[in-house]
Amino acid sequence: MIGVVVAVSSSAAAEAITTRRQRAEARCRTTDPGREALMMSIPHDTEGAIMDDKQIEERLHAVETAQAAGAATLAGAQATQVAAQAGSSATMAAMQAGTMATMVAGGVGFVAGIFIGLAIRSAR
Repeated sequence: MIGVVVAVSSSAAAEAITTRRQRAEARCRTTDPGREALMMSIPHDTEGAIMDDKQIEERLHAVETAQAAGAATLAGAQATQVAAQAGSSATMAAMQAGTMATMVAGGVGFVAGIFIGLAIRSAR
């Protein structure tokens, strides 16, 4: 009993696939009678797609445009990252130089203060 049901449903599926292909071929003939269309067969469970050369060129152009936009976006992101890293390095260098200058100035002020203090004490 189950074998009969499977045979009937697989027969119906094969008939549906054949019908879909026939409809696709008919659309190809009726929509573009002067040009040959490119039929792309997709596995048995889906309908075949019909594309002519103009459609393929348009899609290819769209893919190329998208790739160019992606490459430009990536290049911009990389340039931004390089600039951010350079700015960070410059900031760190300036911070270190400022810290060292402040420490040196503080040390010189401390030593000068000691000598001034000694000079004031000995003058009394």
